[in-house]
Amino acid sequence: MAFTPKTWADGEAGGTPITAAELNRIEQGIADVELTPGPAGKDGADGAKGDKGDKGEQGPAGKDGADGFPTEAQWDELVSRVDAIAAVQE
Repeated sequence: MAFTPKTWADGEAGGTPITAAELNRIEQGIADVELTPGPAGKDGADGAKGDKGDKGEQGPAGKDGADGFPTEAQWDELVSRVDAIAAVQE
C-alpha cells in the first residue's frame, strides 16, 4: 500500500483535524515504509585468489627453553607470600 501524504494547514480554518484515524493512517504509513525493502544492489565481481606459493625451507632449530616450572627458591618465595596474605586476611 502506497502512502498518500496530505497537505496540512495551520488553524481550525485550515481543515487540519487531528483524529485517531488520521494518526493511525500516519503511523501505518511509517510502518509500511520501515517494512518495505529497498531495491537490490548490483552484484559485485568475485575476486580471484592467486595460486598458493611453494613451501619454503625449514628454518634452524630454536634454543632450548626453560621447562616453565619455578625453581625451588622461587616456589618457596611464592609460598611465603601466599602465607603472608592469608595471615593478613584472618
